[in-house]
Amino acid sequence: MSDSATNLDTISTAQSQKEVTANAADDAESPASFGGRRASTTTGTTWGYYGGKYIAGGASPAITMLANGTIALTVSNTNYVEFDPVAGTVSANTTAFTAGRVPLYTVVVGSSTITSYTDQRCWGAPFNPRVTVNVAGNANVTLTRAQANGQIIECTGALTGNIQVIVPLNPDEWTFYNNTSGAFSLTVIGASGTGVVVAQGTRAILYADGTNVVTVVSGAAGMTNPMTTAGDIIDGGSSGTPQRLAIGSTGQSLIVVAGAPAWTSTTPPVNPQTGTTYTLILADAPAASANQGIVTMNNASANTLTIPANASVAFPVGTVVSVIQLGAGQTTIAITTDTLNNPSSVTARARYSTLVLQKVATTVWVLAGDMT
Repeated sequence: MSDSATNLDTISTAQSQKEVTANAADDAESPASFGGRRASTTTGTTWGYYGGKYIAGGASPAITMLANGTIALTVSNTNYVEFDPVAGTVSANTTAFTAGRVPLYTVVVGSSTITSYTDQRCWGAPFNPRVTVNVAGNANVTLTRAQANGQIIECTGALTGNIQVIVPLNPDEWTFYNNTSGAFSLTVIGASGTGVVVAQGTRAILYADGTNVVTVVSGAAGMTNPMTTAGDIIDGGSSGTPQRLAIGSTGQSLIVVAGAPAWTSTTPPVNPQTGTTYTLILADAPAASANQGIVTMNNASANTLTIPANASVAFPVGTVVSVIQLGAGQTTIAITTDTLNNPSSVTARARYSTLVLQKVATTVWVLAGDMT
C-alpha cells in the first residue's frame, strides 16, 4: 500500500505460521500478477508467465481464465512479450508491441539465456486520450500501438493523394478528426475489410468490430458518413421514428426543438390561385416551411382572399402568409369571425401589390404591405 497505514494483514516477528499469512496476502493480490514473470518456469530461452482472469470481448463478453503458461523466445534478440485479449493468448515477437494488444515485457535474449527483462505492464495507468498523427503525403499510415490507444485521433498534414489510416481490428472505438488539407480522401480502415471515409474538417465516431471499421450512429441504421447522401437516416428523437432527409435539396435545413428534429425549407411554398374567391388553408403555411407561405391571386376580375376563423382552421400563432396580386382584377382581403388589424383600413390592392398576413394571437391577424 502507498499509505503509512495499511489494510493488509502484515506479518509480525513473533507470529507463528508466517507462511499462511504471506500466502493469503499473495492470493488476494494475485490479479496484479496477470501476465507477470513466473520465475519457477522461466529457464534458458523459455519465458514463464502467470495467468489470471480477464474480460474477453466478442459477441458475448465474459470473465475468462488464462492459465499459467510458457512461450519460447527468439535467441539473440529483444523479444516483445504481449497479451492478445481477443485470442486470449500470450505471444512474443522481435519487432515491436502490436497495436491493440497489451504489452507485458521486453526481454533481451542472448545465445542461450535471458540476459535482462523490463516489465512493461501498466494496467490502469493514465494514457493520452487525444493523439495527433501527421499523415501528410500520399502513403497509407498504420497507427502504432500507442497511437491506437488514443480515444481521439486527429489526422493532420497536407495530403497529396488518397490515403488510408490503418487501425487494429480488435474491437475498439475512436473519434477521428480529419484536420488535413489537400483535395484528397482519408479512409479509416483495418488491415482487411471495409472502412469509412472521413471528410476533411469533420469528425466521426468509428468502431472496429473485428472485421470492418464502421460508423457509430445513435438510433439509426444504415447511415453513411459523412451525411452527404440523399436519403440518409437520422435519429427521430422523442418520436422514435427515423426521419429521412434528401440532403442537398434546395433550401433544406434542420431545426431541433426539445430534442426532436423537424425539417424546414427556407423557400416558402407558393400556392397560385386563379379563381375569384379563395379561403386560406393550413397548407398555405405548413409547419415544414416554418409556418410561412405565399399565395398569388391571378384573375382578370375582382377577387377576394378570406382568412378563415381559428375555430375552423387553426393556424399556429406566428404564421405568415404573403399575398401577391398578379392579375388585373383587384384582390380584397376579408376575414370571417376573427380580427384583422389593418393600419391603413384598405383591404383592396392594386395589381402587383404585395401584402403580408401575420397571425399574432389565437384570433387576431395583422395586415401589412403595400398601402395603395
